[in-house]
Amino acid sequence: MTVTTDDLYKQKCEIDSITFSCNEAHERLKIIRGYYASFMHASSLFKKDSVDGAEITLYDYPPNPTERTPRYGSHQKIYMSLQRSGIRNLADLGYILQSYHKLRKKAEYEIHLEITDDDVNDAESYFNECPARIKFYQQNGNQHFTTAKKVINASITSNGVKVNGGLRRLK
Repeated sequence: MTVTTDDLYKQKCEIDSITFSCNEAHERLKIIRGYYASFMHASSLFKKDSVDGAEITLYDYPPNPTERTPRYGSHQKIYMSLQRSGIRNLADLGYILQSYHKLRKKAEYEIHLEITDDDVNDAESYFNECPARIKFYQQNGNQHFTTAKKVINASITSNGVKVNGGLRRLK
């Protein structure tokens, strides 16, 4: 049986509920598992038919490569391709994933560095935002990603701005 992206997300959430005697190791493990869940989920965007009619280009090299330009690494290939997609939501996702990747490398390889409260908060923010952006893209395509809940209807008249009806809740 294969491991799915949902399995990875669930695993990270289960780790949250486990009590460790070493809090530092616990936080490092949560960062690592959360990153891999987000990375695998973002990687699925590059499979054929991941979104109706849309296919995102997977780049192996930076723009304008020479014969000496190194190829992207497997993780770099995903976040750099998202950044170069031309779709604002996915480009932002690429930058978030790149930051998350740096944090994952710190948690996994740089044992001599302390995992700070800011690192933990950043990891939780990235963990929550990555699937939200992917889901939004899959449902709405190339629309602007927003989490706004209210809008103000306004129109410009010859006298200036006129507010029509105040705040309206989006559904």
